[in-house]
Amino acid sequence: MSGDQYLLDSNVIIRLSKQDPHLIDFVSKSLNSAISVITYMEVLGYHFSNPKELLTWFELIHIDHAIADQAIKIRQMYKIKLPDAIIAATAQICKLTLVTGDTTDFKNIKNLEVMIK
Repeated sequence: MSGDQYLLDSNVIIRLSKQDPHLIDFVSKSLNSAISVITYMEVLGYHFSNPKELLTWFELIHIDHAIADQAIKIRQMYKIKLPDAIIAATAQICKLTLVTGDTTDFKNIKNLEVMIK
């Protein structure tokens, strides 16, 4: 990936599936977007048409030892839910800006670049 690089949170993908014009415009201009395997699993739990097709638009980042270790550190420091810790750790380790609609879960995590959409 090159240029501006983004990791999309689950709530962003769900809003995309509902044809949110603001997010469609953002994603269409942001060709360097990825999702965590956690987002992949969370999104497939929602009922909407062709979720797998939507998810193929993005690079899928799996959990490796570096991401797992960082997620553990985040959980120890901030006491957030494990899925959110993994998503934050993925953004940090892969040096991606986390794009989310959630203004609370990630706000206090140091060294995490967050864009609220």
